[in-house]
Amino acid sequence: MNHFFGEVSREEVRAHAPLWLESCALPLAHLTGWREAGLPRDEAFPGYVRQRCCLHYKRLDGELCGNCPRRLGGARGDEC
Repeated sequence: MNHFFGEVSREEVRAHAPLWLESCALPLAHLTGWREAGLPRDEAFPGYVRQRCCLHYKRLDGELCGNCPRRLGGARGDEC
């Protein structure tokens, strides 16, 4: 991945993402969570904001992930 995103700009990724989804017969709704990376260490990489909880109870510590929509108030309990 690191090598790939070093050669392709974020603008190109943003422009091609809908085409990739369409080619895979996936809904464009998957782009809803797309965002530019906000952390300096991730500056070269695109990011994704999850729309659903990834089953935090499977984590050894039982905590929610840092970007969990449940932590941010974005997911209802029945969506997790």
